[in-house]
Amino acid sequence: MKNALLVCDNRDVPNWGCRATSLALHALLDRRFGVSGRVGRLEVLRKEAASALVRRAGALMGGSGLAQALRNSLAVRDDYVTGDIEASARTVLRERHDNPFFESLVSRMEAVGLVVVNGEGSMVFKPAERRDLRFQLLCLELARQLGKPAFYVNAMISDFPGAARNYATWEKCRDHLSRCTGVQVRDRMSFGLLEEMDVTTRISVLPDALFSTADGTLFPSFHPADMPPQMLAPYPEQPDRLGWRFDQPYVCVSGSSYFRSRRRYAEARDFMLGVVGRIRDAGLIPVFVATCTGDAFLEPLAREAGVCFVPVETNIFVGAAILGNAAAFVSGRYHPTILATLGGTPCVFMESNSHKMASLRLWLEDEAGGEGELSYRDPDVIEAVEAQVLAALSGGRGRRERLRQRARTLGLLAATIPDQIDPRHGSGSLAA
Repeated sequence: MKNALLVCDNRDVPNWGCRATSLALHALLDRRFGVSGRVGRLEVLRKEAASALVRRAGALMGGSGLAQALRNSLAVRDDYVTGDIEASARTVLRERHDNPFFESLVSRMEAVGLVVVNGEGSMVFKPAERRDLRFQLLCLELARQLGKPAFYVNAMISDFPGAARNYATWEKCRDHLSRCTGVQVRDRMSFGLLEEMDVTTRISVLPDALFSTADGTLFPSFHPADMPPQMLAPYPEQPDRLGWRFDQPYVCVSGSSYFRSRRRYAEARDFMLGVVGRIRDAGLIPVFVATCTGDAFLEPLAREAGVCFVPVETNIFVGAAILGNAAAFVSGRYHPTILATLGGTPCVFMESNSHKMASLRLWLEDEAGGEGELSYRDPDVIEAVEAQVLAALSGGRGRRERLRQRARTLGLLAATIPDQIDPRHGSGSLAA
């Protein structure tokens, strides 16, 4: 058994999906290998100048606000993470002794027996290549150059809806995934792209690591109505946040990466307010849930509509209980939808910036309900959401139990993610 470094342990940002799946994946890996090091999301996003000369010039600028802004500008212009992954890796190794962050990153890799990169939803072949994807590929390359086994796991691989595939990114990912020791993706649609990519390493497909928590060992099972309102309050503990007891049937509504990636917030406003009206017409209480910083627009809408608002800063275990005990959940968010499913909450699947919601429906099979993910651009989308919410309610306890059982079945599969890393557990493709 070798100690592991977990790259993209994303629990250091507010996003519920980042926190929840990172907790789940860390727990799986720690039980099998021991996780002795982590690279967080804030480190992934950190800008560092590649040139020692640029860094030294920045250090001479003093500590004023203007000096800090100039240093940040230099770091962005001379960012060590570039589209040339091999060159970026050489920079990190060459400059490690002059840069504390580079030294820390390399030292953490040198101290472990294997490197595991949590791919999540970064590998999208959109026109502008994502920097977090470049960082992930950089870590795979650093591990290779340091002679460490490297695995890319719990990942989605997707085209960007409505745009031509970025083949430069596609080929780059194929090359670097082929150089690592193994790749495990979280859905069958990603696995199909992985096969099309013709990656020359061990590949497998298993449900997202978050499903492994369906056994209740990580996320405790409780109803938020059983907790005093003060115990549900997020940081900072402001009096107008989470003062409601959740003791009446409620429907949670969150956003989608669709809005942020296309800057369609006016469209989001019309949709959200329309859905609130239909939920109230059905005799239910609507609750806006910001499961991601990209859902911040929901807070002013909640005040405008007189709707209860759950902020992104909410404790993730409380958040899971709120979603898992809702009458229904309307969302284009992947991991929050899994959290809701763990509690048996029927979900209305909305479109996103990738195939992630469609792929999640495939795992849930008949228990997903409806006939597919709904498009915000459909002129009848609000009526379609209302119909699915009412259908969810008509399913009663039986449907909720079937959803929980399906989640437990998927959880047994997700719990075998470490088997795809441990060389003692076979090889090849697992199309679960």
